Parts: sequence; structure tokens; C-alpha cells
Amino acid sequence: MTAVHNIGDDVLPLINCFTGAKVFLGDNQKWLGTIQTGASKKYVKIPTFDGQLNAIVRITANPLPGGSAAYRKTALFSVYRYTDAAGGAATDYIAKTLLSQAPAGTAPAIDIDLALDTVTGGGSGGSVPNRYVIVAVPESWTKLDIVVE
Repeated sequence: MTAVHNIGDDVLPLINCFTGAKVFLGDNQKWLGTIQTGASKKYVKIPTFDGQLNAIVRITANPLPGGSAAYRKTALFSVYRYTDAAGGAATDYIAKTLLSQAPAGTAPAIDIDLALDTVTGGGSGGSVPNRYVIVAVPESWTKLDIVVE
């Protein structure tokens, strides 16, 4: 399946995890559904297929809402999911690489937390072909925008 150049509504996800097909996503806007809240985090769920993900994630937010309402910072990350062997068993992992961000000043720099399947799911687990990568930030952040390409 190929999903390219779609504009969502920031409410319903464009696609969920499923088995049996290759999925190619590109240039889709507002396709992850609503930003969810739980475990003191705000987060989105990125569906992955066939055990892999390599996405560019842009976070824009006010990371210090107790300071000025005008604070606004942006950071860009490469987020990836991969499978490797750990003690002979195939294991899924997630990782991130910071690509760019506004420096810390009065308001802190932007950072993200990653997890598998749920906001408290941890950063590795037994290999499953189709699962979610969770991208999360502190629940206190305001003016939050999360874009995944």
C-alpha cells in the first residue's frame, strides 16, 4: 500500500498497524490522529510495518509554560526502529538522533522520549513485525505540534 500526499484531520489516524502488506508513507500531513495523554506525557503513536521505521520527527512546543506564553522551540529528530539479535533472540529496538534544535536558554531545549507500543512500553522487546513507536514529551508542554515524515 502507498499513502502519499494525504491531509488528515488530526483526529483519525490515516493508518494503523496491520500484517501482510508493505506500506510506504510520504508527505502526509496531520495523519497520526490526536495527540494523546497518559503517564504524565503527551504522545503520538507511529505505526510501523515489517519491523522497521526511519522517520523524521519535528517537535514544536513551549517547554516552559510556567515562564512566558511566548516561548516556542523546535527540534528535529531521526527516529528509527530496527531488529537485531540479543543473546540469539531477535529483539526490536528504537532509537533517536538529534538533527537540529534551538539552544536552551530560559526555556529548556526540546527532547523526546521513545517507547514501543505504549507510552510506558520501554525501548526494546521481543521482535513483532507490526507495532507502534511512541514519541512522547512532558504533559506540561503547551502549543505542541508533532510532525512525522
